[in-house]
Amino acid sequence: MEEKHPDQTIPNPDVFLFCDVLPTIVDVDVTAEHVQKVANSLSGGAGVSAIDAAQWENLLLKHGGASANLRESMAALTRRLANSIVDWDDIRALKAKKLVALDKCPGVRPIGIGDVAGRLYAKVMIFITGDDVQFEFLADQICFGIKSGIEGSIHAF
Repeated sequence: MEEKHPDQTIPNPDVFLFCDVLPTIVDVDVTAEHVQKVANSLSGGAGVSAIDAAQWENLLLKHGGASANLRESMAALTRRLANSIVDWDDIRALKAKKLVALDKCPGVRPIGIGDVAGRLYAKVMIFITGDDVQFEFLADQICFGIKSGIEGSIHAF
């Protein structure tokens, strides 16, 4: 697996885009109600936390006040990730994954195992901003939001 991960290098500054003016950042208002609506659509097996989607749904929806507190905590985490500059150490800790070796015959490919919580806050952001993103990037990203994006874009022309 070490062959699949080259040593870190310092990138060449010429490959980065330079811009004087950054786009305006619009705060995203994430509420516990958004988390509640998305909780029903969770799927997937247990990841690093060892809690699968059915358990997350149970924790988020079926325990009264404790579930409400958890929904608000997940909303607060999503708001922080969406609306502020988060330290790299915090991002790295949040996105920590386990790697497993997958035998591809020939060769080995490292596969990262994520977590349902990560899918939860990603789905919450898509739930809130998906229509706006699709509208803004419609001309540039014709495959956004289409389940079979490539086939859909071919039929569109």
